Amino acid sequence: NYELGKGMSLEAGARAELVEASLDRVKAPNPAFGIPAVVLRENRHEGYFSPTAGASYQVNENLTAFVRSGLGIKPHGYSAFSDELATAAFDEERNWSNEIGLQFRNEESRMNAVVRAFWNEIEDYQLNAQNPRSTDFVVVNADEVRSRGVEAELQWRPIEPLLLHGTAGYTDVQFEDYTDAFTGADRAGNAVPFIPEFTASAGFRYDLAGGFFVGSSVRATLDTYYDAANTEAFSEAGSWVWDAQVGYEQENWSVTVFGRNLLDEGYYTFMNPQIAAGTPGDPQLFGIRVDLDIW
Repeated sequence: NYELGKGMSLEAGARAELVEASLDRVKAPNPAFGIPAVVLRENRHEGYFSPTAGASYQVNENLTAFVRSGLGIKPHGYSAFSDELATAAFDEERNWSNEIGLQFRNEESRMNAVVRAFWNEIEDYQLNAQNPRSTDFVVVNADEVRSRGVEAELQWRPIEPLLLHGTAGYTDVQFEDYTDAFTGADRAGNAVPFIPEFTASAGFRYDLAGGFFVGSSVRATLDTYYDAANTEAFSEAGSWVWDAQVGYEQENWSVTVFGRNLLDEGYYTFMNPQIAAGTPGDPQLFGIRVDLDIW
């Protein structure tokens, strides 16, 4: 960090890494079904450099404006469940990320809030894609993906025993250039799967006298697709989940009675179109948790 004075500061950083990935896959033949033996042995190492830069300006004692930009790299690798080298190997993902925002911090009112807008241009996006010839997933590269949105976070302690917290986010992430690796279909303009369009959460914790506490939270998501074709049958329109807990806490131990998904909301966290099945979210659950710090 470099302080320029009058509330202005600059920051810069960089990361260098050397990544080696290897694949050693042997699949036994099955003559009865006409399946030949498959042997894949590959190795690749690459060096990567990721710079970042930013600036911040302290508007007043409570408000700071900031802007940041950087290149993030997710290294290359191999998918373990592919019989073909063309779909087993995938390249590094390069993400040019940018954000601008405001942070409000007030010690007297014990409030911390952040609002940011972001815009990312991603090349060779690493996408989990369904292999139509099996029930497995492989990682493939989508040529260009654009992601943009806004996020907000809040932590506020209006009185000493009460902590309030909340988050909200909107993300518009689409394929700018992607031809399906298996079907050849053009997916440009479609939403990237596995990423909700809207997310939000809110909750509180209240500390009572004598070490007792109570807390509750809700979390919600809206509009998530689970395939690159954006098939409505394999999408989650939305869900909201309510959790709560009450407990007793001392310096090095605590006992908590908790309930998760109190309204028994039914939703999916994953879907596989190849078998028309998915992974449901956590069911309604009640329990007791004991935490002990022996150090």
